[in-house]
Amino acid sequence: MARLGLAVCAASFHLFLLLASTSSLRRAPTEADTANHARRTAYHFQPAKNWQNGPMYHNGMYHLFYQYNPHSALWDIGNLSWGHSVSGDLLNWAALDTALDPTSPFDANGCWSGSATILPGGLPAILYTGIDASKEQVQNVAFAKNPSDPLLREWEKPAYNPVIALPADVPGDKFRDPSTAWLGRDGLWRIAVSAEVDGVASTLVYRSKDFVRWERNAAPLHASRAAGMVECPDLFPVAERGEDGLDTSANGAGGVRHVLKLSVMDTLQDYYMVGTYDDAADAFSPAETERGDDCRSWRRLDYGHLYASKSFFDVRKNRRVLWAWANESDSQADDVARGWSGVQTFPRKMWLAKDGKQLLQWPIEEIETLRRKRAGLWRGTRLGAGAVQEIVGVASSQADVEVVFKIPSLEKAERVDDPNRLLDPQKLCGEKGAAVRGGVGPFGLLVMASGDLHEHTAVFFRVFRHHDKYKLLMCTDLTKSSTRAGVYKPAYGGFVDMDIDDHKTISLRTLIDHSVVESFGGGGRACITARVYPEHVATSSSHLYVFNNGSDAVKVAKLEAWDLATATVNVVVGDHHGLVAPALELEPTRTTQSFGGQLEGAELVGGRPDQVSHNGHVQLPRLFARASSIDDNQIVGPLHHLLLGCDHADELQPVIGPQLVVLPHRPRADPLNLIVAGNVLDHVPPADPLRAAGGDNGSNGCEEDEQEPGVSRHVDSRTIWDLGAADQQARVQWRQLATAMARLGLVVCAVSFQLCLLLSSTSSLRLNPTTEDTANHGRRTAYHFQPAKNWQNGPLYHNGMYHLFYKYNPHSALWDIGNLSWGHSVSGDLLNWAALDTALDPTSPFDANGCWSGSATILPGGLPAILYTGIDAGKEQVQNVAFAKNPSDPLLREWEKPAYNPVIALPPDLEAWDLATATVNVVVGDHHGLAAPALELEPTRTTQ
Repeated sequence: MARLGLAVCAASFHLFLLLASTSSLRRAPTEADTANHARRTAYHFQPAKNWQNGPMYHNGMYHLFYQYNPHSALWDIGNLSWGHSVSGDLLNWAALDTALDPTSPFDANGCWSGSATILPGGLPAILYTGIDASKEQVQNVAFAKNPSDPLLREWEKPAYNPVIALPADVPGDKFRDPSTAWLGRDGLWRIAVSAEVDGVASTLVYRSKDFVRWERNAAPLHASRAAGMVECPDLFPVAERGEDGLDTSANGAGGVRHVLKLSVMDTLQDYYMVGTYDDAADAFSPAETERGDDCRSWRRLDYGHLYASKSFFDVRKNRRVLWAWANESDSQADDVARGWSGVQTFPRKMWLAKDGKQLLQWPIEEIETLRRKRAGLWRGTRLGAGAVQEIVGVASSQADVEVVFKIPSLEKAERVDDPNRLLDPQKLCGEKGAAVRGGVGPFGLLVMASGDLHEHTAVFFRVFRHHDKYKLLMCTDLTKSSTRAGVYKPAYGGFVDMDIDDHKTISLRTLIDHSVVESFGGGGRACITARVYPEHVATSSSHLYVFNNGSDAVKVAKLEAWDLATATVNVVVGDHHGLVAPALELEPTRTTQSFGGQLEGAELVGGRPDQVSHNGHVQLPRLFARASSIDDNQIVGPLHHLLLGCDHADELQPVIGPQLVVLPHRPRADPLNLIVAGNVLDHVPPADPLRAAGGDNGSNGCEEDEQEPGVSRHVDSRTIWDLGAADQQARVQWRQLATAMARLGLVVCAVSFQLCLLLSSTSSLRLNPTTEDTANHGRRTAYHFQPAKNWQNGPLYHNGMYHLFYKYNPHSALWDIGNLSWGHSVSGDLLNWAALDTALDPTSPFDANGCWSGSATILPGGLPAILYTGIDAGKEQVQNVAFAKNPSDPLLREWEKPAYNPVIALPPDLEAWDLATATVNVVVGDHHGLAAPALELEPTRTTQ
């Protein structure tokens, strides 16, 4: 509801209340307490729904997809869509419009979980489970409509879906969760899909040559009759040595192992096994065969409150990154009152331990950029029996804590003679909680603790001895985490697979984020995630303690704790459903593959145009090499398109902006009628013919006696069409253009008054070198940033995004002083850029004649500010200031210019500088309605 400034999201029958768009997107503490009961996390990803469908990295941006209901706060199966958020740093996230919606028969009852894959050539594809009109689970595919858009905002679902129908031996509600695809050495794609086949929990493998037609492998990748339904399969390679990640398709006999992860629905826990994968037979062989086929006896990915994990290969930093769902553990009524539900664990890097049997997990390094104030203890601090010592100086409800304990002696370790007691570490943690005195341990941390310790969450270790071998137990004890009734408060636990007798030291790292506590023991050998709901946070601050409740002393070899800054996570960004104030449409700049069609062998065949008239029509009866019908929505190729560019100017007349003539999106019955938008041809005499002229750019005009039109048979031979007007002046200025019409899939090539015949978008997006030379004379760069104008006004880095500002005229291709604005583009990697709406426009008396150059600054507290030169109503240069309206928006899409501007007036000892109109050789997008609705690309730039 835009006028009310509310955003409604869905989180499993819960309301997600967001702040009005009229205020800053970053919530002040008082607002957070009111709206979120002080338990809203500060740096964990919180989508509207909770399953992680397909994390990936593409064109400088990280993408997360998740279940989402855009129409209601309830989890209505028929309305489930794929939510979509993007980030430049895996910390700050901006929510975009939904990627997939249930609009087709094959997903009429919801777009459910799935995965994303980057196909050869850089085309992102999504495989997802749809519940069709018959309420059966089927597997569908969708492709990025414009793979060069760093934000991947538009996706297309082909009509030939589903690509995998429900198998005859699988129930209609037991066939889901396609994995990220991997490419076998035989050139075939493979995916894993969860199913229940004749009552057996199975992980099926499907193969495909083209990502469209899939065939099921005879044998499943894994099957277990005991486990029940399994979900969210994840098969990925790991290097036998080192911490580097591997591409999902990596395989080979040497140096590579594979991990199979399964989520078991009956236990709501994730299990994995390291082993070998044979892509010839599509068979997985676990390394620890003694654990059996029941995946519930496999290794636990996390011993706490974690489910439906999903990993991806981060090519940017060459690592494997894991996400998982940590849903709420209090009541549904609490969720509704709180206004949100469910978070994602903080991203973890994963790699194989030296023993080749277990995974190590560790928070990604980006979290260190959030560290602020630091506190700690002296190295060697001794903790005697019953010691409890507070760590002061950090905000303990939003912290990163690292501690290393040194165990002087293991002699007092508790003996366990019954081996059955060691089979259930969670039960053992419940029996031997933090309050139960032991021999060596319990020792660890008390987090989210009240000042009187009536509420606290204990994260600790305890050493047991069994048959002369020591077992290190790690626990997160929630029994004292809250004084409220009706809250799930178990004790989680698992054994840390390490030789504590050899090391006699143990490390613990704990991330505390209000209602989330994630702990990593033994360098990531054991992980425990917990959700906590202490009551004291409503009225007082939390405390952090280190403790030892064992009869033997331990030493703190190291303890460091940091306050963590608040990241920006899915605050209100854009106008996705009419729920917030209207916002800009993000469009990409030109990256390597930004063009919409390939120009191979574009051939111009036929006679001369019969007429160019003032009524806006150009009759071209025989100029198409091949003609084909066009429906209302797309081009049916291959189809040649005639495009016309016009620019006529001399020293006596103002320059006419470059104009485009394109085949209309909804053409007339006669496909050869082209619509000329606007009145551009008013300046061209109707009798002036078009004729062929040799040369490379037509900048010299034509001789008066060359009036007969010719025929150019190859546009890519650098022969172009030029204007044969008798009244050419010597100082004519020509413009050149190469841009894209995304919906039509055309490349527009306009050089003076030229005809360019181009192929449709049925071919590759990349221009071939010869044709790009023709259209751009080889001068359009492939990886240099090219704004509409040439001064960089204010580059900056903020909330995980790089920003560039530049001169820009959104209303014309001309440099009109009174219309100069600040263009704005963003990037996650300084390579791929997405163009946003203008940041500053000349709308006030203090910049009535243009927003000129300036710079950006980040003020204390993280407020971005712009100081810029405005040409005021009196045509004097003054200095103005503007502030980001929503400093927590990673895209910084709205800026405010205070009414007290200018902040620096023109000094009396300086004269105003009045600027004449100049002509700049650039065409920027479709700013006059002259071309079909299309992609807004960053313009080309030539010298004046």
